[in-house]
Amino acid sequence: VIRVADGTRRLVCKDCGRKLYGGLFDQAHNDFKSALSLATALKRRQRLLRAETILTDGISNLMRHRSTRQCSGIAWQVCRMLGDETVAALGAIARRGGNLTVAKQVRDFAAEEREVLAPVHVNALEKLNRNEKKRYRRRHNLPDEERYIWIEQPVGSLRGTAIFQSHEIEGRLDLLQRELGNCFGALRQKAKWSETSLSLASKQLSDLIAILERQIERLRAPIDFFERTHLSAICEWDKYRHDSIGLNSGEGWLERPNEYGEMNRVSLPPQYEVPSVEFIRLFRAAMD
Repeated sequence: VIRVADGTRRLVCKDCGRKLYGGLFDQAHNDFKSALSLATALKRRQRLLRAETILTDGISNLMRHRSTRQCSGIAWQVCRMLGDETVAALGAIARRGGNLTVAKQVRDFAAEEREVLAPVHVNALEKLNRNEKKRYRRRHNLPDEERYIWIEQPVGSLRGTAIFQSHEIEGRLDLLQRELGNCFGALRQKAKWSETSLSLASKQLSDLIAILERQIERLRAPIDFFERTHLSAICEWDKYRHDSIGLNSGEGWLERPNEYGEMNRVSLPPQYEVPSVEFIRLFRAAMD
């Protein structure tokens, strides 16, 4: 639909428009599309500003949440108990795929199957002790007995390693809160907005929300870390590494003796939970 110089409106298809009006029609069509895109972006800006309180109130509640405050303390205690060397080793394993393995001595069944002895030797070896067997094998030129080999066996998968950085989470949430405040402050300015500038502001806001979601997900790290089978795997791996009695674990707790023989324990608080992200879902629904 176009409006001509005398004020009347006409319905013109794009092919006829180009024949009748030439480049003027194309220019008018492009101007209309640009204006429509800008109007859509301005409406989106209005929706974002109306939904601002949903997001800001949600972040404020998240900052005050009990588990947000507890997470940093738990992370600090775990890192202190494990020590810098163990934390670094677990972090390296996590980057390589997160498989905890230990070297174990197992029977070499393949070697036993390859060893075929005459019945006379089998009967003679059954009656001898370990040292006598070695002398008998050397005397009769028999192969050495290699019944056991060392292999790497998995003891579990490493989870919850984000707990090693969770002591920083309150500072990061505070920084995100300020960045989101700056973003909304820019949107409230009565500037001459263009479709491009509004799209950039909207993308910046979406990126900050994605970072916020990742920070909230990191609050799950203590729950994953203190899961019983996960702690058992870490304890077995640590015992193999240090070849001594080290870490002990149970349902939601980890302990290690100090230099005086006293047990230091760190545990997951019974009321610990991941805060709800419902406010992000509501903000996105209002935004879209």
